[in-house]
Amino acid sequence: MASMGSGVIFFALVLVAAGVAADSRFDSPWKGSSGGRDNNDRRGNNHGREHSRNDQRGRGGDRDRNNNDRGGQRKTQLPSTDDVKFIIVGFRHGNRNPDQFLNGDKSHDQWAWEGPSQLTSIGKRQGYSLGQFLRKRYGNVVSDEYLPSQFKAISSSADRAQQTMQACMAGFYPTKGRNAQGYSLSWQPIPYGINDPLLRMYNVDPCPGYKSAYQAISDDNSAAAREWLNREPALTKYIAEKSGLNASLSDLGDVADNIGNMRKFNVPLPSWVTKPTLPGYPPKNMEDAVNSFAEAHQVLCANDPDCSHMMAGLWLDEIMTVLQKKASGDAKLKDRRANFYAAHTETVLSLLRLLKVDDIADETPTSAGLVIEFTDKPVPAVRVLFHQPNPENPDDRLAEVKSLAYCEDKEWCPVDTLVSSVKGPNFSDWRDACKVASTCTL
Repeated sequence: MASMGSGVIFFALVLVAAGVAADSRFDSPWKGSSGGRDNNDRRGNNHGREHSRNDQRGRGGDRDRNNNDRGGQRKTQLPSTDDVKFIIVGFRHGNRNPDQFLNGDKSHDQWAWEGPSQLTSIGKRQGYSLGQFLRKRYGNVVSDEYLPSQFKAISSSADRAQQTMQACMAGFYPTKGRNAQGYSLSWQPIPYGINDPLLRMYNVDPCPGYKSAYQAISDDNSAAAREWLNREPALTKYIAEKSGLNASLSDLGDVADNIGNMRKFNVPLPSWVTKPTLPGYPPKNMEDAVNSFAEAHQVLCANDPDCSHMMAGLWLDEIMTVLQKKASGDAKLKDRRANFYAAHTETVLSLLRLLKVDDIADETPTSAGLVIEFTDKPVPAVRVLFHQPNPENPDDRLAEVKSLAYCEDKEWCPVDTLVSSVKGPNFSDWRDACKVASTCTL
């Protein structure tokens, strides 16, 4: 059954607060590999797998070699936060190890020593730099000192999501001011809740509603899944034979995870990738071809109305409810300044689709996501940012304002317009959406 405990206190990672440079690049307490490309991160069960396809665009996985301009993302001058009163921050967990490794490969004993699916050192750096970026940008919105009335954080139950949230909060709330009095540690404990129906619906069991929406995609039986899998049969057969894994979208994605992190951690790639024997490779690039299978199921789910509805509908409902309460001046949220959410690829990407955010590619890089900025001047309205780590440096963040399909010509979109434009995909009762008895308890 899904976990939704909300009163448990978890502790932020022990980190040394890093200096913030003038150009929004941050030094990190983690040093080591530069974190070049990030193609990994998938879930290893039949209810959804998760990749990071930072180097691909679109379903075909065409490689975008301009690493500072992926998904419409580039270094830009962000607008002022002078009128921002409240923020909602959603992000995918940081870089993690693959769910399964290539047959016969022993190099992962070194670069994936944490174990399958676990957050890597690069993932921790990504989470920490996200917190630093948010602190620098929204220091005028949220107090430097942690105050429960101002801040709420929720994570999925996955270890990688919880660790990323901890790293992010350590970067966002460095020990200073009254928090540092009589306190010699360079971190402080920040509480957060866990809510899988909100952020990890695939882990809710039973949930027949989700399974029926996702099963055809998961089994590679949907038309879109079959089309993706069968684009180049000789290629899928070659990758499966050489990797020792199956020729399914799920396992091919695992291969992409391995190759992506081997590249990121400066590990030599297998010879079947660097010196392929499949006809046509070269001139075609085998590494690109392998990476084209990353995030297949997640992308298909986010682009499917029923699957994206089940994946992020409850999260969308919470966001709409919170924004409406802030707009109406609800006394219970009078002091609230920020809500943080740590989730997964298909959850974040589905939310972006349901919100109808423009210019979002079929990918959600590790630790990437959105910031919804709320203002009440002159009327309650929102502005959306997409944030992601610099693919060449996990200690650096990129962010850009994104337009909404129903507010194309406006910097700020009225909350009433937002709510009326996305009404439908959201739901407030996850048990009803899952088609399980309402008497089910957690």
